[in-house]
Amino acid sequence: MRIHYLIPLMLLTGACNKQETPPTTPDLAVADAALDGAPADQRAPDGKPPGKDVVGGKDLPTHYITFNESLCSSVGNGSKKLTLRNKHVTYVAVGEWVKLICSTSKTTYKAQVTEVRHTTWGGITADEYTADGFSSQANMLSIMQTYYPGITLADPATVIRWDHTSPYP
Repeated sequence: MRIHYLIPLMLLTGACNKQETPPTTPDLAVADAALDGAPADQRAPDGKPPGKDVVGGKDLPTHYITFNESLCSSVGNGSKKLTLRNKHVTYVAVGEWVKLICSTSKTTYKAQVTEVRHTTWGGITADEYTADGFSSQANMLSIMQTYYPGITLADPATVIRWDHTSPYP
């Protein structure tokens, strides 16, 4: 009978020294798979896919979105509230908080995602591409091809909008 008492005691004291690995979530597995070979602007500064090494919680970012340094003042002052990303992004969802990172200075902000729309580059509306700073669809495609070489209007794209931008430690 004593053995029945020893097992719970061993578990409580850590005598088993069992190494537990944190559970993986399907979302992170999808993000990892979706970002294999993705451009640097879809990865965190350490090169990891979004969602790695960030603990989510109420008003805490769960994923990264990295921006070219030239856009940081617009992100920080709240005038930029939209980004266009290649392919159908699955690592963010409406209601989640994201960490917005400036690529060179590593200045960070947080914001709450208000829209994630899967479309094609040709399906991005005039309202959306002008909100992201482009003068026309042709201008958008030309500039985005510098980040995503070879994309066409028929290729998949994602529109991500956010609000409530604020500095993040």
